[in-house]
Amino acid sequence: MQGGCVMQLPGHRPQGEYEIMMITIEEDGKQYDIKAGRDSKIENTLDIMKKRGLLSFYGADMPEQIYSVRRQRRIPVQCSYRENGIYQGDILRVIREDI
Repeated sequence: MQGGCVMQLPGHRPQGEYEIMMITIEEDGKQYDIKAGRDSKIENTLDIMKKRGLLSFYGADMPEQIYSVRRQRRIPVQCSYRENGIYQGDILRVIREDI
């Protein structure tokens, strides 16, 4: 968590039913607790965080997958949190594509 703050990303609103959850995004040992809509695409969250300088993706383009710590597998970032079975409190780890 960065400075004990929780980030709510502006412009990060799902269509239709508005259901918010808290998740943690990790990269390079840094953790960010954020609020995100269940129907938001994961790639939208990552894009906003990268534009704000919070994530680097190791200098590469948007990763195609992110690691779900609870599910212990990689999931596609093009899908929504709901479609990927991501829930309140889940931890998602940005991973290197070349590993």
